[in-house]
Order: sequence, then structure tokens, then C-alpha cells
Amino acid sequence: MGRIALYIVLAALTAAISGAIYIVWSAGVFVSVTPRFDGSCTSLSGQTDDGPGLIGVEDIVIDHERAMAYVSAIDRRDLSAPRGAIYLVPLYPDEGPLLLNDLTEAMPQDLHPHGIDLYIDEDGTRRLFVVSHAGGRRSEQGSYILIYRLGETGYLELEETVSNPGIIHHPNDVAAIGPREFFVTLDLAAASNSLQEKVDIALKRRTGALVHVRNGKARKVAGPFAMANGVAFDRSTATLYVAETLKRAVHAFRVTDKGGLLPLDRVSTPGHVDNIAMSDSGDLYIAGHIDVVAFARLMADADRISPSDIIRFDAAANGNALSGGPTEIMQTDGGPQFGANTGLSAMTVAAVHRNIMLIGSVYDPNIWRCEMAPSEDPVIASAG
Repeated sequence: MGRIALYIVLAALTAAISGAIYIVWSAGVFVSVTPRFDGSCTSLSGQTDDGPGLIGVEDIVIDHERAMAYVSAIDRRDLSAPRGAIYLVPLYPDEGPLLLNDLTEAMPQDLHPHGIDLYIDEDGTRRLFVVSHAGGRRSEQGSYILIYRLGETGYLELEETVSNPGIIHHPNDVAAIGPREFFVTLDLAAASNSLQEKVDIALKRRTGALVHVRNGKARKVAGPFAMANGVAFDRSTATLYVAETLKRAVHAFRVTDKGGLLPLDRVSTPGHVDNIAMSDSGDLYIAGHIDVVAFARLMADADRISPSDIIRFDAAANGNALSGGPTEIMQTDGGPQFGANTGLSAMTVAAVHRNIMLIGSVYDPNIWRCEMAPSEDPVIASAG
């Protein structure tokens, strides 16, 4: 019995060590990062009446008709920050710092924005959908989706606040389908900052989901996902794309007239994918975190840097952009590169219009504006 017990203990230790090695390996700790990008970048900082504005840019959505970008931003390191803001950034700015105004005009007062999306009606009416967290991202006070209408003055007018605590819990990103219809991703089920949340992340448990909302009525339509994150809808093909961060994957679904989903595809990605942005040509651009351990260190220490990558899925005739596989556009270690005089760690989003790409990050007080050069020999990303 003693020898059998020893074998059992050794087997358990071996399994535990193997599991720990797998967790660390799959987190991207051993990935070799080589900065590369076929183009050049500059750093853009913004100025408001209260100080710097482009701090902690979580999401960017471009109005391709007007060559302007809506930017969701909040200083995530300043726990006393009363609220975030939505800014409008020109894709072709003048020289000097950007002068920014909060388009929400302090409505609501407790705005902690996360993912955003733009919906344009056939008559040109513009609505911005905003995920917001009462009390902040890590608060358990509740979350909601704000629907703004762009007014004649150029500011956003709050039309509707959608809340359903029983279903919409820990929302992350939103994809607008109609004036009062959208999909929203739920990243994690456990309470924020809880031990259960940390365990779910470490073990890549599938506790996230995708919710469809029409006229205020919500229902879960897909999942579970290991942290459902970015989501984007291609109206021309009725295709919905969902980023699954912890499993390093992107899913494609066909959306039915009633908001149902038909699975189309699932493709692995080299990094831990974050937000999904659609270019004016219908290509998908996705920012991702290469090393989530480095990202965790950055959360605790502002002097750290965290590597990122950006991939592209080309628009396809069959309506499934994932069918051609990912192409790597950029890989960065988080430091100043490609002509930018400031670094950009933990990239959250890469929004593209023609050859212009705007990139945001979780904590940094600036964004990158990059000009992409045509590439005849793209780097094909590896999902290994």
C-alpha cells in the first residue's frame, strides 16, 4: 500500500506540475516578441478643459462616411475618477495636441464606458451604443447599455438606458443591429476581483455569453465562452463576429431576422483577442494581448510594459471573413516603436479607415495613429 500511495502522490504531483506549465505556456509567457509593422506611427495626445483626455482608450469606432472616430476612454488607474468620456477624433488631425470635448455632456453623471458601436440609419441618423459600468469596471453596482442619438449640435443625446441585471451581467462590448437592437458580450460570470474570478481566468473556464436585445427584451443566444470580449456585426452579410479572449479564438455566426444565430466558423488566433473593428472595406482588425501574465503585471505596476499584436481577417465573398485565416499586421513589445515617441502597452483596439489605423490601450495616456503601407508579402499569423 505504501508503494501504491507513493505512485498516486507522484502522479498527482506530475499532473499538477504539467497543468501549471500548460497554464503558463498558454498565457503567452514563452512567446518571443519581435516588433514588426509595415508602416509608421505617431502618438496622439488629447487635451480637455480638465487635463489629458485620451487616457485608457478601451474602444474606437469609425464613422467611415465622415472620417471621424468615436473614442471610449477612462483613466483606469485613477480610482477616484468620477467618470469617463466619449470623444470625437479626426482621422486627419491638424498639427498639435487634439482639443477634446466630452460628447455626452455629462449624461449620465456616472459614465464608465467600455465597448461602443455606431449605428447609422438609412436617413443618416447616427446612434452610438455604449457599455457602461455603474461605479466603475470592477464594481458590482450593475451595468447598462446607453443608446445615444447624435444631435444637430454634434453632441450625443441620451435616448435610452437598457439594464437587465438578471441577464446582462458583466457586459464588455456591443454590436448595434438596429435603432433599438444589439448584441452584447458578457465576459465573466464571477464577481469582480473575487477568488472565483481569478480561478476562472487561470483555468480558462467558459462562463461568458452573448446576449441579444431587441426593444429592451434580452435573451442569451450563444455561449458559454471563455471571456467573450469584442463583437462586431457586418450588416452587408448579416454576419456576427465574437472574440473569445482566453481561448484565443474568433467565432462567426449568421444572424437570422429574429436575432437568432447560426454558427459559421471558429478560428484560432495567435494572441488573446480583444476588440474587433471593421474597416471601410469590410476587413476585420483585432488587437490582442500576447502575454497575459505581462498584462497582469502592468495592471499592478504602471512602469511595466505588455506586448500586443494586431491581426486582420480579409472580407470574403462567402460572407465569412474568417475563412481566409488571420494575417498579422503588427507585433509590438509595448515600447516606443515604428516612429511613435511613446510606447503603447496592452492594446485594446485597432480601428482602420483606408490606410489609417487608430490604436488604443488599457492604460496609456495617448493613442497611436498609424499609416499602413501596402504589403505584398504579409506575415501569416500562427495560432500555435
